[in-house]
Amino acid sequence: MVSMIVPESYAIVCGHGTANSKLNSLDRALINAGIGNLNLVKVSSILPPAVKYHDQHNIHTGAITFTAMALLTSNTSGELISAAVAVAIPQNSIEPGVLMEGCYNNSKNYAEQSVIEMADIAMQDRNIEVLEIKSIAVECLVVDFSSVIAAVILW
Repeated sequence: MVSMIVPESYAIVCGHGTANSKLNSLDRALINAGIGNLNLVKVSSILPPAVKYHDQHNIHTGAITFTAMALLTSNTSGELISAAVAVAIPQNSIEPGVLMEGCYNNSKNYAEQSVIEMADIAMQDRNIEVLEIKSIAVECLVVDFSSVIAAVILW
């Protein structure tokens, strides 16, 4: 078997930011989420078996960090935007879980319920029983440029 990087830990984070430029609003959302000083690499939707959950990370500044994320930026003043992620954890720790993410022009409650439902369906599609689903969501009323991010970081 080929040796590959398999994360052993994960955390879920979210944040929002507003600025007079798109990139600065995104940067502020990343900082608000606590991941603004990491180099994020987007990954798809699988939670490795036996991975451990942490409330926060202790990842070194500048580290390349695997991330499943939902990100939305808007400059439509008065618009409500949201982002959410859900992590479906299997009952059997030798099986994988799934990560689902979504961003919406809707409330954080809508966003969170949507990704929870998607995570549940993805586990059903794999015939894997769910132990629990962890989720997080954020919303922002757009002013200037506004960004929302919800992410699962894996290390």
